[in-house]
Amino acid sequence: MSSSEMRSTKIAKRVTSAAARACMTLAAALLFFGLSQAQASSSVSASCEALGPWLAAKAQSLSAMSMKERSEAAEREFNLRRDAASKLFERFEAGRLDRSALDSCLSTVPDRQNFYNTLQAVFFQRSLAKLSAARGPALRAFAAMVDARTQGGRTIPFRLTGHTQAQAPVELKGGFHRGSGSIFMDLGRVSPDEWLVIFIHELAHGLDDRLPEAVRAYNAQKDVEDFAEWAVCATEPAFLPAETRAKLDRWLEAGLGRGLFAEYRAWHVTLVLYEEGLREGLWDRIGWMETLLSQRPAQQELGRFIYVQLDTRFTDPADGIFSHELIQNGLKAVRARYRDGSALPPLGALGEILLKAGN
Repeated sequence: MSSSEMRSTKIAKRVTSAAARACMTLAAALLFFGLSQAQASSSVSASCEALGPWLAAKAQSLSAMSMKERSEAAEREFNLRRDAASKLFERFEAGRLDRSALDSCLSTVPDRQNFYNTLQAVFFQRSLAKLSAARGPALRAFAAMVDARTQGGRTIPFRLTGHTQAQAPVELKGGFHRGSGSIFMDLGRVSPDEWLVIFIHELAHGLDDRLPEAVRAYNAQKDVEDFAEWAVCATEPAFLPAETRAKLDRWLEAGLGRGLFAEYRAWHVTLVLYEEGLREGLWDRIGWMETLLSQRPAQQELGRFIYVQLDTRFTDPADGIFSHELIQNGLKAVRARYRDGSALPPLGALGEILLKAGN
């Protein structure tokens, strides 16, 4: 082979190699996006464009890299993943996030759960950052309480649901698990204009220092067994020995403390911060919140209004230990005491936030 032929062969190889790499890159992009060429040019790609640099980084082969290069590539992939998640948060805020498109884009990515984990972390951190930047005293106190709660490696578990990797456990916009202390918020049910307010509400549950105490007291199985024995021969708490009657009262209040009372504490904080945020311009008025607040009588204190609204919506359980007349009557008495009396359930540490707002 002549020297000119050898040069031509080398050039052809380089061209072929470059073409192969280009084809591989294109094939990888289409594989990761899970789209046909026609789909790629559709509106679906609008919500996928944020993923482009990250997917391109993932398409790189690590096999021929040194240890140092692999480490650098992994760091680059992580940073690009966070950047992509941040762009998706911004699209969500602007009301331009297409969840179906996002799921389609990620459908063929083998380790897509990593991206969803990053996405929910970014949604949590960016949302909290917005609250931390607020000027209102109650909002600042709330953000400081979250910051203190997450120091020393502690976390408030947060799940972003409403996508293919995590469906919501119930048909709600958000929720708080009393046992695990985890929060979930559903991308498909929470609109951008109400996101921060619902985020505050669920976080308030996570900051509620009285809730874990109530859960522990209510789960005392020995007490439940004792009450079941008394229920065989007594139908009214007044017939019980004073010590047993007091124990039943505490247990019933603990049950309310993880349900009705917990919602009262969280909603009291939510409404106070909602109104402070409105004054600061952090969010616009939310229809259903305004409808709720419009029902408050002019002279009624906010806490009493919230409690009455919630009390009318909570029904008493009627199964298990609550099938006994003694327990039913005891619960009715406890609820009547708070509904008709002047006292409201204690707010615990969440009360400090209300003090900052002058409530």
